[in-house]
Amino acid sequence: MKTYKIILMLLVSSTIFFSSCKKDEETTDTNTNTNTTTTVTESITATVDGVSWSAASVYESSYYGTITINGTASDGSVIGFGMPSSATTGKHDITSMWDSYKVAYYNTAGDYEYTENGSITITSITSDVVKGTFEAETSLGNITSGTFTAKL
Repeated sequence: MKTYKIILMLLVSSTIFFSSCKKDEETTDTNTNTNTTTTVTESITATVDGVSWSAASVYESSYYGTITINGTASDGSVIGFGMPSSATTGKHDITSMWDSYKVAYYNTAGDYEYTENGSITITSITSDVVKGTFEAETSLGNITSGTFTAKL
């Protein structure tokens, strides 16, 4: 049990560290084959216990075969989720914090919890951008109507 708590604290610490390192950014990618420009605005939005939630900053990282996406709201709360780097479109149910797809919620009091009941639906994924929806139930708050767009 002690090892489990240490691993969980390391994951939470790295998530919070990385989520505070990057500002919300709008990036422009140019596809030279067709001379078109695609603008990607990174975002994470949701409803937490009936209250609208929106990330003021979004951070993505990819390491050890996992894509991690975190959004930090202006009040300091964080919604983060992870998926395998081999993620595919479709609905992915979450039944355990050890699943390949996961959602975590960090409230303003600094409490955190990985959900064991929820889902992530990837609607589009390319080598540059992932988009989708998510929902999760935690003892800290029920997350509904979640959407995300992140540059990889």
